Amino acid sequence: MHYDIREVKISYLSPFIEVIFTTLFLQEYRAFKMLAHFLVPLLSLLSLSAGQYTFSDNNGFGRRFDGIGGLSGGGATSKLLPGYPQHLRDQILDYLFKPSFGASLHILKVEIGGGSMSGGYEWWIMREAKKRNPNIKIYGLPWVFSGVVSKGQSDSPYTFPDRTVDYIIKWIKGAQDHHNITVDYIGEWNEQNYNITYLKLLRAGLDSAGFSHVRIVAADDFQAEFETSLARDMLLDPELSASVDIFGVHYSSTLSNMGSLQWGKQLWASEDYSTLNNDQGARTISWNLIASYYIAHTTQFTEPGWMYLSHHSGVGQLVGGGSYVALASPDNKHLTIILETMKGIGMLHVWFSQIGTQDQNNSSVFFYYQGEIKPNPKGEFELFMVDKNQIYTLTTLATGSHGTYPAPPGPEPFPFPYMDTFDDVVEHQEPYLVAPMAGSFEVVTEPGSPSNKVLRQMTVLPPVDWCETENFTLALLGNITWTEFTVETSFSLDVLNASEGVFVAQRINSGGCYTVGGGGLLFFVFPSNGTFQVWNDPRRATLLSYGPAEELTRTGYNKISLKVKIYLEKICFLFVEHNMNLYTFEILCKCLLRGLYRFFKHIKINTVQ
Repeated sequence: MHYDIREVKISYLSPFIEVIFTTLFLQEYRAFKMLAHFLVPLLSLLSLSAGQYTFSDNNGFGRRFDGIGGLSGGGATSKLLPGYPQHLRDQILDYLFKPSFGASLHILKVEIGGGSMSGGYEWWIMREAKKRNPNIKIYGLPWVFSGVVSKGQSDSPYTFPDRTVDYIIKWIKGAQDHHNITVDYIGEWNEQNYNITYLKLLRAGLDSAGFSHVRIVAADDFQAEFETSLARDMLLDPELSASVDIFGVHYSSTLSNMGSLQWGKQLWASEDYSTLNNDQGARTISWNLIASYYIAHTTQFTEPGWMYLSHHSGVGQLVGGGSYVALASPDNKHLTIILETMKGIGMLHVWFSQIGTQDQNNSSVFFYYQGEIKPNPKGEFELFMVDKNQIYTLTTLATGSHGTYPAPPGPEPFPFPYMDTFDDVVEHQEPYLVAPMAGSFEVVTEPGSPSNKVLRQMTVLPPVDWCETENFTLALLGNITWTEFTVETSFSLDVLNASEGVFVAQRINSGGCYTVGGGGLLFFVFPSNGTFQVWNDPRRATLLSYGPAEELTRTGYNKISLKVKIYLEKICFLFVEHNMNLYTFEILCKCLLRGLYRFFKHIKINTVQ
């Protein structure tokens, strides 16, 4: 349902981007000796003594390396980045995407918008990535589908699979025609059951629409789902096998199921940890977008299309823990070796990281250039690793760089009081601090409104979501540390397909998929029947108060506000106001956060304060 918001008055949303690291356990002390000699134009590295490792292309190559990437999606993980001061925003984007500078990501995976959580900033971050690296690969995956694909009749995008295929193809075409972005990979549905009919129709539809280059990743689900049933179904169905190009697994182990290996498909960790995790190492695509600097050990010295050496001839496990991989460029002119805790090669450049841990009582060093190592008179390279949690890259490439910028400024308090009339927001974009959890919010020009622009909730049909969400639209803004404040908005339902009601809220204590099961204080008004309600949770299971609100108008703008005052840390005095009528009552304080408006259909919000 539609509604327009004229202005917003509230305060304080603390922007942050998480920077977290994966721990790799490695043997505390190792020495490696390598003898380099030519068997082909580039490479054959042979270890000679006990505890050493062979690097040779005599056994051919292993799998193709498709790159390492980052993920923007799964609940507005990049929402605040566009609003950073430009020089700081550019520095962060350089660290992410600029080749031979920082993380130098090969792949950008984004959430395909569907009327919940992610919004237009995904197009922005794709453009910024392409600006810095025109060769970066783009990978789209739906978490949520627009209710259009199910005609509002189902909670599955597979009820009318042809409509869903058309929806995805239009997204790919929109990327090409309106943003000059080529989409390289497309996923099915985040962490949901795959659908054989849909995958076949998607492949046929992409080919028919001129997008035969777009590769399909399935099933973007957890390991057990993918490695047993999907591999089995592909074995029994050649058309399905021909439709799927890449097996994409979330949070995989280091071992693969034999069924998936036998098919010869590319194997991806299409979503993996970007947290401190002692059981997993770096994988293909980290969620969220910023993972850690150590991926530069791979990304700065490889490119998609390089080839792994074969297992036991350049890829394997280290004695005592850890692993090593070696990759060769397609022209066999360059070699890169990455070790977790090692050319007729005259020298190798060495890059080093130490992941500090409390139990080791050491500090972190990330992506440090240690210089060159050269072979001894016997043609052996020696590398000594004296601690665990180290990563080394040995490479013939001289292009590596630890890009740096001056330290960013410290955090500043959010301006209080805060008010937004949306006048300086670009039309059809969402405001910087409004984070949709359900629904889609765009600023549009509204002649005759008190200000020239309003924030309009655009979604008419509930989306097909990947997790349980509210049965109304919701956007959040604010700070989880707030305790006593007032939120006020003026709104109008004088639009086509209008909502029946609107609410403002405080102390919403969960976000994303967890919002619906959390708590809060929600003040609803219903101009259609002149009533109000106050609830203690988004499910509307606990009604705190209700009554008439005859002053509400069905045309023009209404103003509502919600203020909470705490007494003796337990009792909340709730002040709800609509069009100058004030209601006050007491409740037990149970929740913690902030919040704003809702309902599928349209609403116009003119101001929020």
